[in-house]
Amino acid sequence: MRKIDAALKSAGARLRDLVRLTIFVTDIRDMGAVSKALDKALKGSPVSATLVAVSALAVPGLLVEIESTAMVER
Repeated sequence: MRKIDAALKSAGARLRDLVRLTIFVTDIRDMGAVSKALDKALKGSPVSATLVAVSALAVPGLLVEIESTAMVER
């Protein structure tokens, strides 16, 4: 979430501006730990999320990848 937070800040947004997450995990048993980490990072912000179990990610050894969408009014 630190990378997502940094990318959002560079675009003038914040974590609370997230509206959608797609989380890819290589082991569905990590679902609980991923949910806890997201809850901690998002501090109760309502975000629609989908968790997808995959056999592998693009970077070897990577366990979790998160795709995020934010909405900021200008």
